[in-house]
Amino acid sequence: EAMDANVTLTVAPPPFAVVGGSVPIVRGKAVFDGVKIIGMRGVEYDLTFSIADASITHEKMRIIPCEDVKPHTSPMPDGSCACIAGYTEDHDVSGASALIST
Repeated sequence: EAMDANVTLTVAPPPFAVVGGSVPIVRGKAVFDGVKIIGMRGVEYDLTFSIADASITHEKMRIIPCEDVKPHTSPMPDGSCACIAGYTEDHDVSGASALIST
């Protein structure tokens, strides 16, 4: 008889949030295609995937720092990036709308 089981992702140190951190095993595979880790940029996190009494850990996964993603940005307390004063966010205004925080 088949057993229903999920693989669960835990993150250390604890980030702000983990979205999609538990997925079912389907035909022998657990696919984390919608996982999102919201944490501080530049911090190294350890990811542990576990099921029942078994687990495997991937160490030192780093969320890319703001300045590596885009020059002239700095990290915000919520983990997002914001433009440094005097710089603006790139956005396309040809027939589109954009939300820009000031």
